[in-house]
Amino acid sequence: MVNEKNKLSKVTHQGKWFIDKNLYIDCYVTNEKKRLLSLRGTSRAMDLKGGGSGALVRNLKAKYIQPYLSKQLIKWIKNIEEDKIDKISAIKGHKFIPF
Repeated sequence: MVNEKNKLSKVTHQGKWFIDKNLYIDCYVTNEKKRLLSLRGTSRAMDLKGGGSGALVRNLKAKYIQPYLSKQLIKWIKNIEEDKIDKISAIKGHKFIPF
């Protein structure tokens, strides 16, 4: 995720999006006001096993689900495969790939 000036977006806020009492996804807001979800957090919330952040992408690449994905999501998956999405630094912790 690179802006027009080829500068990496910066996270200004981070937190947890609570879906239920015990179910949440790590989320972030950038200086460009974009809202992002953590791939690893989304995978964890969906109870996808193995591969950490790669679990979601691996499952979205499955042929049976392809007809149900939006063109934008298919493009995002292709960009992940081609390493065209930059990792973003969180306020604390490791860099992450936005979803």
